[in-house]
Amino acid sequence: MEAVGRLTTHDPWRAAAAMGVLAGLDLVGALLARHWAAHRSLIALIGGVVVFGLLFVVYGKSLDYAHLTTVTFGWLVILQAGVMVIERCRGGTGLGWHRVGVMLVVLVLQGYLTVSG
Repeated sequence: MEAVGRLTTHDPWRAAAAMGVLAGLDLVGALLARHWAAHRSLIALIGGVVVFGLLFVVYGKSLDYAHLTTVTFGWLVILQAGVMVIERCRGGTGLGWHRVGVMLVVLVLQGYLTVSG
């Protein structure tokens, strides 16, 4: 990359893949952090450091293919949807209309902030 904030290429497929990888790494890192906090597992701590290190590298490389706001917004949308699905599957909690409505409002506000910023 020649200059900070300047795209060297624009590849929406790579950017979308990076967003999915970022969401996955973020989720795995969060689960490792929760495990470490509960059990003080050295393996979970080392795994978390590795996962968040990878997240940093993927985030930086994704900026070769898309703008910061686009990558960040896509990453958060995928992460939020994934967390809600996992919560539904693992915890058995239902996604009532009020939860779906709040999620949609948050996503709309995130989109507004991304577009207006």
